[in-house]
Amino acid sequence: MIKHSPSLQFCILGPESQVGQALATYFTEREIPFSVINSDDLAGALDLGDRFKETYFVNALPVECPSGRPLNESLLLSVTEKLAAFCQANDRVLFQLSSASVFDGQKKSAYKESDATHPVTEIGQLLLSCEHKAVQRCASTVILRTSWLFDSEGDNYLTRLCNAAVNETELRVSGVMKACPTGASSVAKAIVAMAEQIDCGSEPDLWGVYHYVDSDVCSMYTFSKAAINGIKALTDVKVETVTEVSAEEGGVEESYELSCLKILSTFGIKQHPWRRGLSECIKKKFTSDSALNEPMGD
Repeated sequence: MIKHSPSLQFCILGPESQVGQALATYFTEREIPFSVINSDDLAGALDLGDRFKETYFVNALPVECPSGRPLNESLLLSVTEKLAAFCQANDRVLFQLSSASVFDGQKKSAYKESDATHPVTEIGQLLLSCEHKAVQRCASTVILRTSWLFDSEGDNYLTRLCNAAVNETELRVSGVMKACPTGASSVAKAIVAMAEQIDCGSEPDLWGVYHYVDSDVCSMYTFSKAAINGIKALTDVKVETVTEVSAEEGGVEESYELSCLKILSTFGIKQHPWRRGLSECIKKKFTSDSALNEPMGD
């Protein structure tokens, strides 16, 4: 039995990214057809031709950079432009993922989609350039900005924190950097929910910039403390203290909170609390990771 519209078919560019992995998992659970273009095949992706028949393309590449290493900037911009042009020429929909790093972190309240962008990092500048390329080349583009992403798999802040908890005795974490921790699975579900409404041919057109993050805003220190407490409940850990690095030690305070009122009013998509998603990810991590699930030795 078909559980969705026949036209609800996706292609993921960057399936090894956090959101890419979460999308693949969610598509499989929902029995939604999808194909993938791996990051190591970006050169091939420049020539899409008529190989891909899917309606919805998700560019998941720019959202996070594995191990902090930026992707090839010129190649990424070229792929983004080519993908957008392909979607425009073939009447497809493009979801271009971005993040709060397109802002400067100095606003005292949550950033709205209408706020002026001012990236202060190379990654933020690259993401903003990708946003511009996508919108310039494809009218049917949805820009979706998110925030600190976490998941139970892959290389991300949470999995690194899990490994540190079982191997290190003390952690020092910034208390001046604030944002909205967001489960990759929450972003995946938001993308599908948006696509389902676009698929219905809603009027007016729903293209544009949207924010989705889990609630609520917090510091890296607060998130880390919550994660460590969750890890302690499931396995033996070495970490004894988690120290908050103050503004005097850690530099200027920055906040990358995003307002999600637009996605709520337009698509009816509500935020999920990050603490719930964090708990689910930690449980999944220590259930599936037998190495970390084993008792610690002396």
